[in-house]
Amino acid sequence: SGIYLFEDLKLIINKKCPVCLDVGAHVGQTIDLLQSTLKHPRIYAFEPSSIMFQIMKSKKFGSEVSLYNLALGKEINKREFTNYKVSSLSSLLPLDAHEENRFRDVEIVSKELVEIDTVDNFLKQNCINYVDILKIDTQGYDLEVLLGAEESLRNGVIRNVIVELNFVRMYNGQSSAKDITYLLTSYNMSLVDYYEKERQDNAIAWCTAIFSRK
Repeated sequence: SGIYLFEDLKLIINKKCPVCLDVGAHVGQTIDLLQSTLKHPRIYAFEPSSIMFQIMKSKKFGSEVSLYNLALGKEINKREFTNYKVSSLSSLLPLDAHEENRFRDVEIVSKELVEIDTVDNFLKQNCINYVDILKIDTQGYDLEVLLGAEESLRNGVIRNVIVELNFVRMYNGQSSAKDITYLLTSYNMSLVDYYEKERQDNAIAWCTAIFSRK
């Protein structure tokens, strides 16, 4: 329909026990939606914020969900992560001070050094050879996650990608919607539709997109 992301996802992923990577899991909202939408999904969820991870860890998701207190990116590394007062804005990137960014004055709560792995390395280390859904919501860091998954994208291991696209300035050094789209389409993935659109000054500001392997 191009309206309800998870309703359309049921049509795209019509199988039992699909493998899902939830990158930027926050407190587990996507885990709840995947479990209520798909048939017994196997979910690997990643959240770098120690604050949000402890909240997520306190929930009872079941044995088919594995939680990891780390970030995913382009290379294995460590990097400073900023926890903002509005927790959904917390990121490996600082908020942009430009007047276009409505969140530029949100207060910083804390900063912490976090571990970064890559999708490709994680899949190899855990002997995962098929991913039905790679969901990425990393507040401007999304392209970095995809660059760390290029081998899996190239080899067709990842079948579908759900990713946040930003069209306005929010973070310093943020991924561009154009670059994300170019990368995914270069690996034989096509855009299904845009969802969860937010507007600013009569133009789209950000949204969630689904890309699916042809």
